Amino acid sequence: MQNREKSPYSTLRALYSTISAKSSLYTGDNPVRGPRKLKVVDIKSQQITITWEPFGYNVTRCHRYNLTVHYRYQTGGQEQVREEVSWDTDNSHPQHTIINLSPYTNVSIKLVLMNPEGRKESQEIVVQTDEDAAVDKGDLKFQQP
Repeated sequence: MQNREKSPYSTLRALYSTISAKSSLYTGDNPVRGPRKLKVVDIKSQQITITWEPFGYNVTRCHRYNLTVHYRYQTGGQEQVREEVSWDTDNSHPQHTIINLSPYTNVSIKLVLMNPEGRKESQEIVVQTDEDAAVDKGDLKFQQP
């Protein structure tokens, strides 16, 4: 049996594992509930902005969690399914804007709150983007410099 010396990397990895296991950042519990009060605050022809009730440690059950926006819609006869991470989770009025949508499209949206032990979803809402605002070129006037 050879006597192997520990590298600084393996020592740090072991120390990190010990600290992480004893850390108060994580309780080992699922989130208590999914995000609540999901609502639309702005609708345009190619984007939708949503907001939800902010949540704290009592809901997430740990300080490290992930909130994703899941949405789906039909375009060209094909269902498109998308997922985006929301970074606006520490705000007292959190919101997220979904961009690059097609005008006059029904979009199903839900939020998913995840921590290392599990996940909880919000209720799904369905909203329609606005029609594309057409510009009447007859109303445009040009001035010569």
